[in-house]
Amino acid sequence: MDNEIFELGERPQYDDSILEIKTIDYHPIIGTNLNSDNSEINIIIENQDVFALPSKSCLYVEGTLKDNTGAVYTNADNISLIKNGIMYLFKNIRYELSGRSIENVNNPGISSVIKGLLTYDRTFGDKNGLQMCWNLSHSRLQEYIIQKSNPKGSFSFVIPLKHIFGFCEDYTKVIYGIKHQLTMLRNQDNDALYKTPATVTDGKINLTKLIWMMPQIMPNDFAKLKLYKQIENRIELPIAFRQRQMDKISLPKDCTTFSWRLLTTSIRPRFIIVAFQTDRDNNQQKDPSKFDHCNLFNIKAVLNSESYPGGTDLNLNFTTNQFAKAYQLMENFKQEFYNESNVCMDPKEFKSIYPLFVIDCSRQSERLKQGIIDIKLEMHFSSAVADKTVCHALVISDREVSLKSDGNKMELVI
Repeated sequence: MDNEIFELGERPQYDDSILEIKTIDYHPIIGTNLNSDNSEINIIIENQDVFALPSKSCLYVEGTLKDNTGAVYTNADNISLIKNGIMYLFKNIRYELSGRSIENVNNPGISSVIKGLLTYDRTFGDKNGLQMCWNLSHSRLQEYIIQKSNPKGSFSFVIPLKHIFGFCEDYTKVIYGIKHQLTMLRNQDNDALYKTPATVTDGKINLTKLIWMMPQIMPNDFAKLKLYKQIENRIELPIAFRQRQMDKISLPKDCTTFSWRLLTTSIRPRFIIVAFQTDRDNNQQKDPSKFDHCNLFNIKAVLNSESYPGGTDLNLNFTTNQFAKAYQLMENFKQEFYNESNVCMDPKEFKSIYPLFVIDCSRQSERLKQGIIDIKLEMHFSSAVADKTVCHALVISDREVSLKSDGNKMELVI
């Protein structure tokens, strides 16, 4: 075959299959309360003759931060949203297609901060990340929201849905003529805010606007005809993505070993990321976007009877800085997930701020690839666990569903 460098007469190729891309704003159902704990916020995109692109959709948020008496903070008041703070305003976020849940994420603040720490690089927080309330420096967010806004405390952020859902990150094709729905369960404000010193008055967040920005694609006539014919032919379209499931459990005070039956599932897990926090819940003097190593000595995931990681134990000792094995597993995650190796934290930050324990269970025996998988976590600590310690576990699993046409419209098939 001739080398393409000798194809001198080759004409340039242009992609004109898309005539227009416009982003439509969708608002919560009329009468929705955006600021009450446990209030349910629903945003619905009804069945329409449009090609939607969920992978590029975003949440747009506007609001204000004042103290709990309604007073405006001054430049000297060291209080702000935490890193990823907007996500901490919700207890649960669910994405539905044609009335069926495609992904349901508990504790989206913790879930997305763990995923983000493992996949964003260090420069992200100082550049693009600031627009989505993601910055490694609390002082930068305080400056942005308090010192450099007018009126003080005003903010707006845009959160890509791929930051929240594996479905939106991995499935990058258009979806035609189907009902989309986001359901968000509001959390109290304390987990989204951090202040220092204690004399600063507690803050209160007032969300004034919450919009789902959904791109709509207008194809040219040729592409549209091709798409319509596929629908008329009653096709079934596979959707594969890496689902995110989040759970947590309180650890007994003073325990040195703990076993947690985490999950029973028929969906194959790829990674389990474990993080610990001690007394960081519902307190504006504690930052729940940071984590504690709790002197973890060893951790394993047992899938039915197979243990991960295999081979020797981790034998961690954070006092003597013997945590290189855990740091390497954290580094390897991004290489396996994105084929990239730059991470956002160095070993010192891993130890003191972001100790995340990654268990890679993606390579499994044939007998685990079929049937039900029982997932258990076994933890050992070199010293007694402190009171009010919580273990978080983010499970990333392979999931496959499909969209099926009845000749006129598409429906989700689980």
